Amino acid sequence: RGSFRNFPANIKTINIRSYLKLFLFFLVLSVAMFFVDAVLIKFVQRLNHPFFVFFSRIGAELGRGVYPWLFMIAWYFSGHLVRRNFWISTAFGTILSTAMSSAFCTVFKISFLRARPNGNLGPFSFFNLDGLLKGDNLFQSFPSGDVVVVAGIAYYLFLRTENKLLRIILFILPLTTAFSRMDVNRHWPSDVFLSLG
Repeated sequence: RGSFRNFPANIKTINIRSYLKLFLFFLVLSVAMFFVDAVLIKFVQRLNHPFFVFFSRIGAELGRGVYPWLFMIAWYFSGHLVRRNFWISTAFGTILSTAMSSAFCTVFKISFLRARPNGNLGPFSFFNLDGLLKGDNLFQSFPSGDVVVVAGIAYYLFLRTENKLLRIILFILPLTTAFSRMDVNRHWPSDVFLSLG
């Protein structure tokens, strides 16, 4: 409803097991993808048709920096200004969904310290302590934070809307960011796959 007022009561209604099973499915598939990451990323980077270039540019813009966060916060306060409860609750849910996804993503990044593709260490380079000790962004590949933010926004909104065309667009948006991150050699396919999950 746009606040934490009923949060403890509402959290008890969530069936964590179904979400845990889905997450474990994505995690196991991501680990299996480690063996084909190098092949898949080369395939993605060879797609130089104008459509894929456009697709990649859209994805790059969506996940860039603080823009998604600023959009959600502005949407939340705009809802208060015009007194639209649906805007407030939807923006609040989107912020909460994205914040929780981002926190989870950060824990994974720090735990696994996987080398990015542009580090030329291969898809099996994990637990690089330089990424923790020096704060080097080169070892924070698994999973993709940009994709997590866009997926957190899009998939929450996907569940809140019934418009079929809008649902298709919302489903595709995180895929554009995932494609973009692989195209610019910043994330392995398994990174973005787990981020979508």
